[in-house]
Amino acid sequence: MSSNGTSPINDTSLPARGTVGSLVDAEVFVRRTCSGEIKAVTVSVPLREKLKHFYAIPGRKDEPPTYALQADGYYTLNRALGLQIVTPEELSFEGQTLRNPYIRRTAEGTILEVIVRKLCVGRAPLGNTCVTDSTLCFVPRAYLFRDIIKKMKGYYSKKEGGWVQNLNICKIKPQSMISDEERKTRWIIDQGMGLSLVINVEDKDFLSIFANFNEMQIFAERRAQTVCERMAMSRHPAIAQKVVLPAGEEGDMQAKVIVVAWQENDKSREELRQRALSVARGERTDETTVISATFTAEEDEPETFDTPETTNRTSPPGGRETPGAPAETADPAADATAQQTPSPAEPPAPRRTKKTAPPVEPPAAAAPPTSTPASTPAASTSAPAPDSALSAKERADLIDEVEMAADAMDEGDYIAVFKTAGAAGKPISTLSDSTLQRVAEGLRKKVRK
Repeated sequence: MSSNGTSPINDTSLPARGTVGSLVDAEVFVRRTCSGEIKAVTVSVPLREKLKHFYAIPGRKDEPPTYALQADGYYTLNRALGLQIVTPEELSFEGQTLRNPYIRRTAEGTILEVIVRKLCVGRAPLGNTCVTDSTLCFVPRAYLFRDIIKKMKGYYSKKEGGWVQNLNICKIKPQSMISDEERKTRWIIDQGMGLSLVINVEDKDFLSIFANFNEMQIFAERRAQTVCERMAMSRHPAIAQKVVLPAGEEGDMQAKVIVVAWQENDKSREELRQRALSVARGERTDETTVISATFTAEEDEPETFDTPETTNRTSPPGGRETPGAPAETADPAADATAQQTPSPAEPPAPRRTKKTAPPVEPPAAAAPPTSTPASTPAASTSAPAPDSALSAKERADLIDEVEMAADAMDEGDYIAVFKTAGAAGKPISTLSDSTLQRVAEGLRKKVRK
C-alpha cells in the first residue's frame, strides 16, 4: 500500500511501480505501468545440474571446478525470456552465399563441415531491441584430432590415481622419418609444415575416440544447430552469461540466474521477427542493436575444455549433449580384442602419480673407491648438501609446488630435473629439505623457459 492508502497498481501519482510475486518456484519482480499493465518481469530462474542445465569443468588438481551453462540451461532461461530464434534461408561465409544450413562432404559422404547461421532477437534488460547474429563452422574432424592430442599430452585424473598419459595412441613425426612399416600399419594424417600424425588404430583409446567421431557424423547437423542457437543466446544482453556459481552437494548443484523479460504480444513479437530478418538481409536501423560473431569448432561448446576422462558422451535426439555418458563403439568385439591384445609396436607409457618422483634406470655399477688420506676426504658430487632449516609450512608449500609443476611443463623436463637433483624414483614426501629445494628451483627454471 502507498502512503495515501491506495494500491500500488491503481496509484497514478507515481510512475511505474514494482510488485513481488512468485512463478512456480521462481521469485519474480513485476514492473507495471500506472494503470496496472505489466511491462517487464525480473525473474530468478532456478537451474539444476541433474537436469543438465549446467555441468562442471574439472579444475587442475584440487582447484574448484567451473560450472558452465549447457544448451538445456539456455533453453530453460529462454522459457522466461521469450527470445526468438530465427533461421534465415541463406548465409554468407568466406565471401560465398550458401543455403542455411550448408553441409560440405567428401566424395565418400563423410561430413567435412557444417555451416549454420542463427539469429536471436528480443529485448535487452533496458527494453531496447537487440539481435545477435551467429554463424558457426562446425568441423567434426577437428574434435577427432583434439581428443587424440589430449590423450598424448596427458591429464590429471583423481579417479585414475594421478597423471595419466597414452603415448601409444599417436606420434607426431616429420614426414621424412615415417618408416615403411608405419605406412602399412598406421593411419598417417598430414598436418602441414612437413609434420604428420602417425595414429595407432589398434589402440583401445583410439577406438573409443573414433566411435565418438562416427556418432558425431550422424548428428552433425543437429548438433551444429544446437550449438549455434546456444552461442546466439549466450551473447544476447538478456542473458549474456556462460558460467554460474552454484551451491549444494556435488552432482546435484543448484544455481539461480536473474533475467529481465519484457511483455510482448503477437504483434510486437512479429515486429521483432521482421527486424531479425532485416538484419539477415543486411538492413540495419538505429533502433536495433546488432551483435555479430562467427565461430569455429575450436570455439564450440564449453565441453571442449573437458579433460579426456569426460570426453566420452552421446548426442541424444535433439542434439543435446550429455557430458560423461558412455559412447557406443562401432564394433564392440573389435574393442574388446584391442583391450586384450595391445599393439606390439610400442608398449603403453607407464602411469605415474604426482606423489612419487619419476622413475629412472638403475645406475651403472660404481668403480671401487680409491684410498684417500684421512686429512683429505674424497669429494663426492652425489653427497647431499647440509639441510637448510625449513618450517613445516614452507616444506608443505614446496611439496605442493613440485606436485603442481607436472601440469605446467613437459614430462621429459620434469623427469630431467629430478635426475639432476639426485631424487629420481624417491617419494617426494621423503626428500630432504635441501634436495626438495633443488628440485623446486630446477622446476622453476624450466617453467620460466
